Amino acid sequence: MDIPLDDPAANKAAAKIQAGFRGHMTRKKMKDDKPREEVSSMGSTSKYICQG
Repeated sequence: MDIPLDDPAANKAAAKIQAGFRGHMTRKKMKDDKPREEVSSMGSTSKYICQG
């Protein structure tokens, strides 16, 4: 399979693939780095209801 490396369309396609993969890896890393916090939905909404 011969792909011309100087073809602008091939370069654009390669850039899109690389950007998508880098985004995937960044999202995966951010998900792993985030500490796990469990907040109940009632606890977070009741604070706003009581203040009003």
